[in-house]
Amino acid sequence: MPVLDSEPIPELFSGKNLPCLRYVELSYCKCPAPSLLLRANLTSLILKSCERFWDSIDDLLSFLSASPTLKVIKISADHHGYPLARNVHPVHNSPQSVTMPSLRWLHLDMEFECIVPLLQALSLPYRAEIDINGDYLMVPRVYNVQFVNLVRELKEALDRHLRQSYPSTIPLSFSKADLQDGFRRVTIQDYGPNYGDEGVAIIAELPNSVDNGPPTFELGACYLADSIKENLEIIRTTLVLPGIRGAFTRLIVDKRQLLHVSWHWHTIFKHLGSVEVIDLSGPPARAFLRAYGEEDGFLSEYPAIPRLQKIIIRNAKVGVDVVSETLNCLTMMGEGGAPRSLSFSFFNCTIAEETLHLLREHKHVDQVVWDGRSDGWEGEKGRQWWESGYGGEEGGGYDSDGTVSGEGTEDDEWW
Repeated sequence: MPVLDSEPIPELFSGKNLPCLRYVELSYCKCPAPSLLLRANLTSLILKSCERFWDSIDDLLSFLSASPTLKVIKISADHHGYPLARNVHPVHNSPQSVTMPSLRWLHLDMEFECIVPLLQALSLPYRAEIDINGDYLMVPRVYNVQFVNLVRELKEALDRHLRQSYPSTIPLSFSKADLQDGFRRVTIQDYGPNYGDEGVAIIAELPNSVDNGPPTFELGACYLADSIKENLEIIRTTLVLPGIRGAFTRLIVDKRQLLHVSWHWHTIFKHLGSVEVIDLSGPPARAFLRAYGEEDGFLSEYPAIPRLQKIIIRNAKVGVDVVSETLNCLTMMGEGGAPRSLSFSFFNCTIAEETLHLLREHKHVDQVVWDGRSDGWEGEKGRQWWESGYGGEEGGGYDSDGTVSGEGTEDDEWW
């Protein structure tokens, strides 16, 4: 069925029975959910801005309960000011009481206050993909009891679903425990192309077994650009879920305005015990190097990413100061009887020649790759400075947030 305007929907569906109807996609519908949908054996339901379809979470759950053939559910809505926002607590649907045996993909783009009771009431197949993009009805504040309880309930609901596929339990922090089954890659990026710095999305993918569970998992949160602590809480909540905690070996960070100061990294280091490769773009790269260099005496109970083998840095300014801090940390670990070697790759980065030499000469650095070349600066010495630039093409620029050294770009604020 094509996307339909809101006006003809009541007339189109009135008094009709369409037993072969399988796919419905509606946008900006301003009427209640047509009763026809309950009489159809739908396999796909895609709704965008149809906030008047249901007046309460119970109404929505009743509809889902009567639609066991659904394989795809995608609901995008802004419930601010609508009846459903005032009726988010189910009265007639207990936890896990609504079974969706055929569901393959659940996408919810709405307020977390609506998402959480839905997830609590639904019982999903273990291979169902969950894709969550959450906003808030309340003003999220990390120390607010409402926010704390909301995030806890969200974690419990997601934990229950993912634990069907990944039942093993490990401590929230671990050093060199065996890798767990689950997703091997986690990406932290912007919430969406139209939201700028107002949110964050965490995507888990590449499961080690395609038969164990869902192929991907995504959780995003959006409110305001200054909701840094709240977004960090969403990141930490995601990183400790079954199938992610102790399972992902590659972390990609492609978000400029989060994890761009060192204290952000200190809040998540203990959850990165399985990471072997970290791939960083923009300001988070410099912040990571500084935080990594501080770890020796800062959070010694959690060795900084014990499995780490390689650091990839893209489109960033890399100063000798933060590199020196990282190398000093490697030296101190070696002197303390826990030697560790790292490889570094730089792509389209502003980096001084002395910094590259410092890296190459360190005994705990295995390899340094500069714009895809292991010879790096040594291979450029026959060219003039204006021909080679500092680490890549001059035309492939980026919006830097500070100087090469990074001095003055660090926040003094701690959690």
